[in-house]
Amino acid sequence: MKIDEPDTPYAPPLEGDEVPELSLEDEPAAAVEATITTEDPEEWQDGREGMSIKEKQEKHDKFAQHRKDHYNMKAAMERARQMMAEEESS
Repeated sequence: MKIDEPDTPYAPPLEGDEVPELSLEDEPAAAVEATITTEDPEEWQDGREGMSIKEKQEKHDKFAQHRKDHYNMKAAMERARQMMAEEESS
């Protein structure tokens, strides 16, 4: 199954005077407005910009193989139990 959603963008943490002052008396709308930044979403980085298409494909293939191995673990455990039972009966 292929996921068609875009990667989650990275937003750097707020620093210094960018942190909004909040109190229990603030209204929710005011608190939300205080956290809005003016950064351009296209400047966000997902950590893979420097990777070539081949590197991205290799990383994806490696992940897919690990996922497949994980989901086949149940069958591997059943085979191991079966082999142990055969050894004990011999």
